Amino acid sequence: MRAVGHRRGLWTMESRHPPEPPPPPARHLPRAAPRPPPRAHPALPSQHHHAPQEMARRHAEAIGAMLAAGAIPALVSLLRGESDRSKRNAAAALKSLAKRDEGAARAMVASGGVPALVALLQAGSSAVRLRSTAVLRSLVRHVPEVRLGLGLG
Repeated sequence: MRAVGHRRGLWTMESRHPPEPPPPPARHLPRAAPRPPPRAHPALPSQHHHAPQEMARRHAEAIGAMLAAGAIPALVSLLRGESDRSKRNAAAALKSLAKRDEGAARAMVASGGVPALVALLQAGSSAVRLRSTAVLRSLVRHVPEVRLGLGLG
């Protein structure tokens, strides 16, 4: 290499080697065959027009079985426990049940869930308070007596 000249404040260099050849053109890969549609999971109902009704029926049966087994009083008793994690999980389960089923909401009220939930609003962590608020909102919606009991008129 030798210096050729000065241009705009930079020295340019001339090389005795030929320039590098340009890179070869990119090869285009053949397109992959389209993926087949995903197969339905065997546990899910078949893809026909009765599927939503079937799922609703199964859901109602599951809630009925939980009510018959005494799950609501057990979950309410967990609200009074020591572990913040068990309180949070119990409140989440009660929230799921209360917002979907009026019978479950009435069972929570009968099991003493309202005083336990109100106590969590005052002493629980933020996650527990949030879930407790959601359960109370569902209870107020389904059981009008709760609204009166909480002084919401």
